This record gives sequence, C-alpha cells and structure tokens, in this order.
Amino acid sequence: MTTFNDNTGRAWTVTINVDAIKRVKSLLSVNLLDAIEGTLLERLVADPVLLCDILYALCKPQADAQKVSDEDFGRSMAGD
Repeated sequence: MTTFNDNTGRAWTVTINVDAIKRVKSLLSVNLLDAIEGTLLERLVADPVLLCDILYALCKPQADAQKVSDEDFGRSMAGD
C-alpha cells in the first residue's frame, strides 16, 4: 500500500490487488500487469491523464465513500 495526498490535502491509499487490477481493466481497458513485461510504464510517463485515470480507478472505493467524482479527483491532481 502507498498513500499520497492530493492538492486539497485528502489522503489516498493505493493498493494493488486482484480487485484493483480487475477494476482498472473494467473501467479503462488497461491491464496493470502490462507494467511488468509490457509498455504500460512508458505509456504512463507519456500520458499523465491516463496515469490520473488509473489512480482514480485504484482509489475509486475511497472516492465513492467520500463522494469525490472523477472530475474532482482530476482537479486535485497537479504539481509534483
């Protein structure tokens, strides 16, 4: 698990497990396992919007509990 804070100070915990992998694949048609032997890491470096979308999908249960929309989550991701 990794935790990060967005620009509003909200803390988000990222956990990669089977449920998270399935959620990302279902919502974005992105296979996180491609990070191991594929080109996903290069795609994420080149496409910060995709990176943010994946982070949102990984954090979606938390976002739903906090009533944070995809758009609100994206607006809070800026900077380092």
